[in-house]
Amino acid sequence: MKKNILTKCIAAALMAVTLTTTITACNKKIDVDMGYKASDYVTLGDYKNIDVEIDKTSIENQCIEDAIKEDQQDNTTYSDVDRGAVKTDKILFNVNATYAGLTIADLSANGQTLILGVDSFPLKIDGVEEMLYDMKPGDTNIKIITLPESYPNTTYAGANVVFEVTMTEVAQAQVPMVTDAYVKQYYGYDTVQQYREHIKEEVTNDVNEKVDDAKKEAVLTKLTEICSVSDIPQSLYDEKTEQFNTSINFYATLMGKSNDEYCQTNFNMTFDEYVRKSCEQRLILEAIIESENLKMTEYRYKGDLDDFASANGFSKGSLMEDKYGKNTICIGMLVDEAQQLVLDNAKVEYK
Repeated sequence: MKKNILTKCIAAALMAVTLTTTITACNKKIDVDMGYKASDYVTLGDYKNIDVEIDKTSIENQCIEDAIKEDQQDNTTYSDVDRGAVKTDKILFNVNATYAGLTIADLSANGQTLILGVDSFPLKIDGVEEMLYDMKPGDTNIKIITLPESYPNTTYAGANVVFEVTMTEVAQAQVPMVTDAYVKQYYGYDTVQQYREHIKEEVTNDVNEKVDDAKKEAVLTKLTEICSVSDIPQSLYDEKTEQFNTSINFYATLMGKSNDEYCQTNFNMTFDEYVRKSCEQRLILEAIIESENLKMTEYRYKGDLDDFASANGFSKGSLMEDKYGKNTICIGMLVDEAQQLVLDNAKVEYK
């Protein structure tokens, strides 16, 4: 009997040791290697006391107006007209692109329909959409356009291509006025005010998301203003350049633009300036990781991996690990933590 009791006690003790060892292993700190010391490049400002002002009322009003315009577009009708096409007209047209007398299939199409100046133009070549303005049904317009050197099909990159555009139909938009009669007919509300109140409730989530985005942008912009960056490590610059070469080049190519042209259009800066700005923000957040002594453990890494991967476009954490490796993911998680710390401590005034 005593022997059984002693055996059970020993087994329990061994289980306790095993459990303690497992917990210790799970909570083991992960040594994260950034390849440099961010504090060597960054002088931090008072990142825990950032003051910003967010115009929530304007954001809410804009969301309401956008939703109302969307409803108007859904209820817009069109009537054929015999005049030159203008913005907001619904048009039907054909495009034939030729080089050395041969048709370029990728740049040619029949029976294309779009709302001029509103819908995304199917051909991402500067100068083609402009040909459609002022064209009447039956008109043909011919123009020679030099394709950009960055055009994906290298056979035609930099080539002079002949575009022949034929207008088939032009229809003018009949946009309904937002009146009591309109909201009664389409949505069952007695007054425009009742309709607007309904829209306001519908866009609540969208408003909150946009307010959060505005807060994040304002706080991080202020953060880069109160901190100074003396230089950028080459490894970080190369990493960000490769990252944006992939992401930005995808959209730039769709639009028939270079990386520089895309960044100038969307961010009012060159591609290199955009990369450097991203590097500076990352360095500042990494310096905050050092200042706050933020750590990553095995337990947290495993618990957060799938969610972190999902937030970055991966279906599973293991797929993200295969692409970037554990160290890079840990850095990303800590950068997010530092960013959230700054956002949580920011003083935001809403108006």
